[in-house]
This record gives sequence, structure tokens and C-alpha cells, in this order.
Amino acid sequence: MPRKVQCLGDFHLERAVLETSMKFILLFALSTGLHAAECIAHRGDTFGGVIENSQQSIEQALELGADGVEFDIRHTLDGIPVLVHDKKLKRVAMELPGCDLETPIRDQLFEDLQNCRLNDGQEISTLEEAMAIMANTNALVFLELKDKPNELTGEIIRNSGIEVTRMRFISFKSRYLRKIKKLVPEIESLRLSIFIPFFSFTRGMNVAAHLKIFTAISHLFGNEVGVWTINSLKKLQKYHGKKVDFITTDRTDLCLEAKYERS
Repeated sequence: MPRKVQCLGDFHLERAVLETSMKFILLFALSTGLHAAECIAHRGDTFGGVIENSQQSIEQALELGADGVEFDIRHTLDGIPVLVHDKKLKRVAMELPGCDLETPIRDQLFEDLQNCRLNDGQEISTLEEAMAIMANTNALVFLELKDKPNELTGEIIRNSGIEVTRMRFISFKSRYLRKIKKLVPEIESLRLSIFIPFFSFTRGMNVAAHLKIFTAISHLFGNEVGVWTINSLKKLQKYHGKKVDFITTDRTDLCLEAKYERS
């Protein structure tokens, strides 16, 4: 067979395989069926003025029946993992003697933070305290890494008594996920993203801008998919039907309501 004809035949074969694969993915993406996602309480549940990332917000989310709780982890200057979303405390903590609201958490000792109180009067929670609460439940634990984890972070997680299948690491930074993977390799991770997640081929994703095709691709490669932060009942109903695995929300009550509508 002339080489030109053979190459042309190979080209058509490869194109047919590609087209068939894409049709399969699209059919998977557009298929319908009864499905409901897990409701993940964003920084716990803050109804009634409870401050985010606090012990009470975690407990309140669990009392509502959340399928899981998400909280943020930062590290103090001496390496203690604490539950704080922002780099500084000024948004969530009171002005008190000895409490520095302007200096980043990473530049303060844990001892310094003990002078502080959240705006609702609670102490700043440590990762160890949060994991102790979650260990007494069957709920999922979503740990968002806001900075680079250390050996102590890994040790607390390994010794928490929580099954590895109930935990997920999430972060916008791939290097933080790579680091925690070395410390606790058994736990799955999802990369946070606002835009189209081209990494859906290689790892789970937790996205703000959801596209069905990328959910299909991620599932096809055995990866999980989450969306954030969905709060209206209408959108929650919509996403429960989109075959995503997790919905992170500030309205745990509405998310569960929308979920039970589908059961």
C-alpha cells in the first residue's frame, strides 16, 4: 500500500476514534437521572451570627445534618494550624488588648492568638479541636489549605481517628496539595478553580464556574467534582441534578431541602 494512502487511512481511523470518544463523553455529560450531591457547609454554618471557622459553626452545621463541613487552615509563626480564612484577623475578631488584628497569622505566635476572641466571643479554633469534633460524626471533612502545610498538620490529621475516605484536601495552590499528599498520601484532593479546570484529567476539581463537559471528563478519569459557593434554592436544585459530587454552600438548610426533594 502506498505510504500516502496508509497515512491517510490512519488519520481517518484516529479521527473516528476521537469522534467516538467525544460522543461518549458528551452523552455522559448530558445524560439525565436521579442524582443528588453531598451538601458541604462552607466554613461551618454561620446562621444567627455565628462566626465562620469556629467550633460552634462546625457543631451547628452538623446539627443541621450537613453531609460535610469545610474549614480553612492557616499556620502561625510557630507552625500551629488554626482555622482562619483571611490572612489577618481584622474581619472576624474583636479589638482586645494584646490581640493584633493587622499582622498576618503567619507572623504571629499561637500564644499571641490566645489573646484574641472572634466577634461572637469564641476562641480561635485549632485544627486539632476541629478534627476532634468531626471525629465523633460520619460527616465528610473538607480541609482547605490557605498556606503550606507542615509535619504537625499531617500528624494531627493522621491521628484524628477520622477515616481517610471521609476527608478531602482542597486548595487553589497545587504546591500545597502536593505537599500534603507527601504527608498524608491516602487522602484525596480537589483543586479549587474559578475558571475552566483543564486539570480535570489529572485530579478532582472544586469549581465556581461549572461546565458539564468537564464534570464528565473528570468522572471519566475517576476524579470527583464539587461546586462552590451555591446559596439560592433555585441554583441548589439545579446543581443537585448536574451530577456533581459535592456542593459547598453557606445555606446548608436549603441545600439539604433541595437534596431531599430529589429523594
